Amino acid sequence: QAQIGGRSSSYSLTFREPYFLDYPVSASVSIFNQERDFDSYSEQRKGGSLVFGKTFTEYVTGSVGYSFQKLDIFDLQPDLSTPDPTDFIAPPLVVEQAGTSTTSSIRLTLARDSRDFFLAPTRGSRHSIAIDYAGTALGGSNHFYKAVADSVFFFPVVWGTVVSAHGRLGYAHFTKVDGTLPVGERFFVGGIDTVRGFDFGEAGPQQNGEPIGGNKELLFNLEYLFPLVPEAKIRGVLFFDAGRAFDFGESIRLTELRTSVGAGIRLYLPIGPIRIEWGFNLSPKPGEKGNAVEFTIGSPF
Repeated sequence: QAQIGGRSSSYSLTFREPYFLDYPVSASVSIFNQERDFDSYSEQRKGGSLVFGKTFTEYVTGSVGYSFQKLDIFDLQPDLSTPDPTDFIAPPLVVEQAGTSTTSSIRLTLARDSRDFFLAPTRGSRHSIAIDYAGTALGGSNHFYKAVADSVFFFPVVWGTVVSAHGRLGYAHFTKVDGTLPVGERFFVGGIDTVRGFDFGEAGPQQNGEPIGGNKELLFNLEYLFPLVPEAKIRGVLFFDAGRAFDFGESIRLTELRTSVGAGIRLYLPIGPIRIEWGFNLSPKPGEKGNAVEFTIGSPF
């Protein structure tokens, strides 16, 4: 897989054996490299994972996996308004974690998937929970736990149209008394995969005008999909998004969720769905754009 953008890029290579050693257990090994440029710094993640999965029923699957990841935070932009070369415009949280850190973690997942077609579902649902743990016994310099629950429903309506409803709740915390949650493990809400109409991480905590993510997230997505050119597998979408990331010391409050509406086009090609979507921020704050057009290849949510 490869995804290349103006500010981010990711590459991964995965080999999967669905019937490992003639047992009804799947095994997969992956390596990856991800890079993202922020306004005041850049980050790069490199690593790999080994995952074993099991199908319990027609719809229910589970997996256990191990991953090792190296995170580099670099290219911090200096604050030119001061003569001190150690002053940066990057958020203090990022400056504190600049350099290289490592994460050695295990992940447990459980999912129930009854969708009729995973690329372009018209009915069914998918529910999942994933728990990550990176502790002292596993090595690595980062120690935390993280849990994400995710649900999405699809309902056929009329004339080939479909309504989908999606929700996600996430929580993460460090495990050492004097520890900190790595920037790379925080929840960044804002962008085409969370709340459209916002820049990446904009619907969440910020420092020095830069998103720093939160240790909690809550988001909802409601979509109405309709056929535009059925023969070419092209569909249109109207959507409403609501969500936000919340930091330590903040409570999750529905009244503080950021909201947006918009429309888009989806093309279902052999390489995967192509999404072009235009979101409108319903209550832009000073410094925020009123809308954003985004493009990506991959299934939503």
